Amino acid sequence: MKITKKDLIDLTYQKTNGVNKDLIASIINQFLIELSNILLMKDEISIEIRGFGVFKKRKRKDLLILNPKTKEKKIYNDLYSIKFKLSKVNKLKKEVGPNE
Repeated sequence: MKITKKDLIDLTYQKTNGVNKDLIASIINQFLIELSNILLMKDEISIEIRGFGVFKKRKRKDLLILNPKTKEKKIYNDLYSIKFKLSKVNKLKKEVGPNE
């Protein structure tokens, strides 16, 4: 199942009575922009949102790539990965069911 940003905005709009859809869209957009900016700023960082989860950015080992045609070796350094760990509250909701 795939949920887009538009789907998230529509779901939020349906659950909030009388709130302008444009306002909801701008809040969600700004939240995602700030989250992205923070993750891009620091080398290793974690962003914890209580009751939701933790985003962790970590530096990965350098990667050695070999071009099969030219046999040229290339090293990619400064590789980062972002991992997300679901909070314990959400893990319990997942086991029990989302509406309980």
